[in-house]
Amino acid sequence: MFKKLRIGTRDSKLAIRQTEEIINLYKERYPEIIFDIKKYKTSGDYDKTIPLAEVNRQNFFTDTIEEALLKNEIEIAVHSAKDLPDIIPSGLVISAVTKAIDPYDVLVSKNNLKLDELPKGAKIGTSSKLRKEQLKKYRSDLEIIDIRGNIEERLFTLYNSDMDGIVIAAAGLIRLGLEKGITQRISFDILKPHPLQGSLAIEVKKDNMELVNLTNSIDAREKILFVCSEYSYISQMAETIINHLYWPRFFAYTASSKQYGSINFFALKVMKEKGVDISVQGIKSFDDIQGINFDYIITIGYNEVCPYYPTVKRISWDISYPKVEKIEFFRRICEEIENKIREGLFSRGEK
Repeated sequence: MFKKLRIGTRDSKLAIRQTEEIINLYKERYPEIIFDIKKYKTSGDYDKTIPLAEVNRQNFFTDTIEEALLKNEIEIAVHSAKDLPDIIPSGLVISAVTKAIDPYDVLVSKNNLKLDELPKGAKIGTSSKLRKEQLKKYRSDLEIIDIRGNIEERLFTLYNSDMDGIVIAAAGLIRLGLEKGITQRISFDILKPHPLQGSLAIEVKKDNMELVNLTNSIDAREKILFVCSEYSYISQMAETIINHLYWPRFFAYTASSKQYGSINFFALKVMKEKGVDISVQGIKSFDDIQGINFDYIITIGYNEVCPYYPTVKRISWDISYPKVEKIEFFRRICEEIENKIREGLFSRGEK
């Protein structure tokens, strides 16, 4: 068990509150652990002038913290889940995503005027391209102003400018104790927020299995166990695709009762085409994942008896193994796995 863990975060007041929220969740389970908060500025904190719609990199608000993880300066990173890139960098894994404290976008306005009550041509500030598009669709007369900065800075700009209101995430205001300033929670019919809005994400190095299991204890996502066969690279590809591309919804483990050698060359190459290096990815034993409750156990053309784990559903994926080792066959396997995720797991509905 860990005695002390360094936990990295951005240095804004909201980011610190979010990190303290996570620490409190872990303290309930592991009161003996001491957490040491390390603060970082990301590219997004240094550059507050460029509109977010013009940012051409997805790790704008996570880059320096992820670098700190990879350099072993910290063991845990805490992020606003919606700030994370679509593809998680090689060597890292999102071990937990919390339930949203509040998923809504809200309007904070002068004179407490709601969206429908604002005068024609009212000036509304927001940093989100999606919010801008949806607001203009709902009320084409509104003048949408790009606004950057932390929550306190945006509120200051509102009350010290000719803007009539700003649209902001409810979760941030709640975490800062500023919810009394909310004028209106905006209906999802008008503004559909980012699916991870209000959720927090925990990121760790994927090769530290003990830490992955510890931090995963507060995870709100559905959990999948892939059971290895002699073609273990297919299970490893499936785990990688889940944890690096479909991480907002699922978290996956691969485990086996056997030991396997190096990962197939073509599997490595196909995963690199997806932006992920799995050359150091290992296979866990069933002992490594004792105590974890899985939502799904998935086997892929595999007949070996799997140890019992409490689970909602056991699934068998019929994926044919390549008879000839060519890169095209492995690309097809990758496509099959993604189709199984999208058409199988996602079709089961949101929890």
